[in-house]
Amino acid sequence: MAVGGGLLQVYERTSFMSCFKMSCVLLAGVLATSAVANAQEHRSAWMWSSKTSPYGAGKVMSDPLATVNMIRDFQYWGFDRIYATLSTNDDNIAAWNAGLDDVGIQSQSLMGDAHWIFPGDSRDGLLQRIQFTVIDFNESRADPREWVDAIHLDIEPHALVEWQTGTFPEQQEMLWMLSDTYAAVRQYLDDNGQSQVKLYADVPVWFDMAWYPEERDQWYASVGDSLDGISIMAYSRPSMTQIINDVQYEVDNFNGEVRIGLESASGPGETWATHQDLLDMADALEDYYGQAIGGIDFHPLIAWAENAEHAEQIPFIYGDISCDGYVGIDDLDMILSAWNQNVNPGTQLDPSGDGYVGLSDLNVILDHWNEGAVMTAPTVMVPEPAAVGIVLLAAVGLSRRL
Repeated sequence: MAVGGGLLQVYERTSFMSCFKMSCVLLAGVLATSAVANAQEHRSAWMWSSKTSPYGAGKVMSDPLATVNMIRDFQYWGFDRIYATLSTNDDNIAAWNAGLDDVGIQSQSLMGDAHWIFPGDSRDGLLQRIQFTVIDFNESRADPREWVDAIHLDIEPHALVEWQTGTFPEQQEMLWMLSDTYAAVRQYLDDNGQSQVKLYADVPVWFDMAWYPEERDQWYASVGDSLDGISIMAYSRPSMTQIINDVQYEVDNFNGEVRIGLESASGPGETWATHQDLLDMADALEDYYGQAIGGIDFHPLIAWAENAEHAEQIPFIYGDISCDGYVGIDDLDMILSAWNQNVNPGTQLDPSGDGYVGLSDLNVILDHWNEGAVMTAPTVMVPEPAAVGIVLLAAVGLSRRL
């Protein structure tokens, strides 16, 4: 439906847009939302960036529809948090964080570089990254839904050449430097007004075997002063007995949340013959430990997503800028909220592709009105384009009296 020429000048008036927006909201009513099929459990995954996988962090977060569908999958899989590399532009990260927050999933910024254990320039580099990607980012966002909830550190000193060539005492010293790094991050967040940002880290199952008992207890007590929780990476262990034996010390002694990390790849040559075997192990561990552990984590998300069942995915529909599978009031509301703004051509709020939010974008919405289907809401009465035209005329009358 094209908008009549007699209305063109009226569209540019702020008073008209306010009336139009209010009328659209009243006309639509309230769309109820519901969660995707599965109840939320306590599971998660490491979501690294990838140049090739459609489940890489950067690829997903740079695409609004992919973001929505990925979050639907997280709900379907029972995720309560996600450890993701947050390296796209600020607006994409804000939309990602808010989308997760809206369904009760925590957004944790995943960071990993073994060299960060070393004091001086290396550790300062980590703190500078946290300043830019977490502290400055959170302070720039007025909506708490858009904040980064936590930092998840995957710092593995055993990947360093210094570890491979070092003596046992030198390796222990590197573990103490790792503890110092955790403490430095916690202190830096607190000193910069981000005490609400939680701090988590990955710990291999064999770290508790790198000490004599007294030193081991001291090290875990030290990291427990800085960390809110740890993920124990119980990789390459295909049996329940092996996993329990290797994580029991941390479950019994760490002063914080303990989660168990499992490899997510399955098939020939992998720890798990099938994806169902992995699911069965996760279920068995949850049944065995109950509330003694915080949950189960899968590494990496890419391998998990390639084998897992997925939630019903929202298809691409031209004009569906809200990415809910339907062209209607939500899309109009987004266009009107950004009215008269310049945006990057072809981005979410610019379906016409001209780099400006205005009449051309509104016409796209109206031309595709009622296309698609609301996927997670009950059936509601939705106006036809002709009804929207009546609202336009009513708004024009209102605007003339303002």
